[in-house]
Amino acid sequence: MKAAIYPHTTYSEPLPEKLILLIDSGFWPVTAKEVEAQNEFPLIDEHVVHHAIPDEYRLYLIQPPFKSVEELCAFEDDIWREFSVESEFDLSKLIVIADFGLGSDSILVLDYQHSTEPALVRLAYSHFKDVQENKATAVAPSFGAFCEVLGID
Repeated sequence: MKAAIYPHTTYSEPLPEKLILLIDSGFWPVTAKEVEAQNEFPLIDEHVVHHAIPDEYRLYLIQPPFKSVEELCAFEDDIWREFSVESEFDLSKLIVIADFGLGSDSILVLDYQHSTEPALVRLAYSHFKDVQENKATAVAPSFGAFCEVLGID
């Protein structure tokens, strides 16, 4: 199985079955070239994205292996360390699967905190004129439900 080559993170829970199927089918990008192609040819129509997540218009799927927010803080993007959700969430159980493009400072995560069937949550970082207004917004109760809203088979 192709997805087995791409462990999703150091976190031990498996990816949702639907996500593995999207990776195996070739819909989900697995190379940097496929990820970059989304800039010109989005995989999901912006109107559909905006309907599902009203503050956003573009959704960029990230290639596996997926990282936790904790891993991002340690190795790449320290803005999430400042994120107020650190007190609410276990960052090691939030797995980043998508973002919303340059300048959005938002990511889409699988939230494994309460179940092995993760919910989807949008984390939005906002720091403007010394005011920090970070938000965590529930997007869907499961990855499958999110795919239904986006019309992904």
